[in-house]
Amino acid sequence: MDAKNVVLGFFAAAAKKDIEGTKKFLSQSVIWDDNGPPEMKGGGNFSNADEVISYIWGNIRNTRDLKITPQWIVSEGDKVIVLITEQATILETERFYEIHSIHVYTVKNDTIVRFINYFDAIPLLKALYDIEFRPAVC
Repeated sequence: MDAKNVVLGFFAAAAKKDIEGTKKFLSQSVIWDDNGPPEMKGGGNFSNADEVISYIWGNIRNTRDLKITPQWIVSEGDKVIVLITEQATILETERFYEIHSIHVYTVKNDTIVRFINYFDAIPLLKALYDIEFRPAVC
């Protein structure tokens, strides 16, 4: 299976909330970097498939109507880059958010071995904490 289809399979399994199906696309030693600012709940670095699955399903349980939509996908060799739109309501605060992010996957032997998420965390932080952000003055 080529790298793009591995990532698409991962998305399809996650969309069906198929935990085992999602896990089969992850290397046991996957490196998962989903960092946001230190104030953000749940983000972080994970270094195995069980930690990643726990993190992903924790996020799903803490939101309502989570929708992750790939806008476009580019792949070359073992790298896959996906532009994502993510929308949901945080259950704890009942606040909606929409973020756009770039996911970068590295695939080897038909499994995801590395993931990096680049995103603007401000909409998510506002939904989590009702924080007002002001532009920095330079």
